[in-house]
Amino acid sequence: MMWLGEKISSETLVINYKNPIKKNWRLKKMANIVFHRVSGSKKKDKSLDVDDKFISLQNRHEGAMIVKFRGPEKKIIEICQFFDGLDDMETVQVDIDNTGAVDHYFRGISPISDDEEDGLPIKKFNVTLQLRKELI
Repeated sequence: MMWLGEKISSETLVINYKNPIKKNWRLKKMANIVFHRVSGSKKKDKSLDVDDKFISLQNRHEGAMIVKFRGPEKKIIEICQFFDGLDDMETVQVDIDNTGAVDHYFRGISPISDDEEDGLPIKKFNVTLQLRKELI
């Protein structure tokens, strides 16, 4: 895990034992989310490591999860290509910040759309995953 100062104004960050951090900075925890394609074929099995700044997660009822991706075109196209090759109900393991992989079924992907953030063009799309429940 890394801690980074996220710049809010043009002032510089000064860290020492008397003045740990200026008011105009805040610490942000950086986490990665890793998606593992589990197809049973070593040629098809792939992993995708995505920084959390490009992702938001939305839990739905019955174990469904919407994963929303937004960011620069190059990064979003790379992420989209990973999910575009998945079949419906294919197993995808999701590992949030090295807490352990959790099995999900791939349920679908939305088309890439254009948006704007801080005056800059970005791309966005959503992926739907379903928690894979094991019967005992």
